[in-house]
Amino acid sequence: MSHSMAQPIPLPTSSGAVTIHSTPGYTEITGLALAETGGSNSVTVVIRQGSATGNVLVAKTIAAGAGDTVSLNRPVKCNGTPYAVISGSGTLAGTIHIA
Repeated sequence: MSHSMAQPIPLPTSSGAVTIHSTPGYTEITGLALAETGGSNSVTVVIRQGSATGNVLVAKTIAAGAGDTVSLNRPVKCNGTPYAVISGSGTLAGTIHIA
């Protein structure tokens, strides 16, 4: 079985759809790489299916000045475009990884 490398796609810095340049239909999410770059407040990222109220696919809170990754054991299928809900007063820098 061959595995392709995950492609990192930048997350928006505030809530919104993730811009993925691929064929519409579905996306396979394999993980996240996140950092809070403001240094004084935490930030939470919730990846939802298609909209701000879609099913939760993956979520992570990052402490002030910290960074972390989320590696999924199996890809999570997102029908439509992933939507990032970003909350907290921290500053986010990050990517979503897709197969």
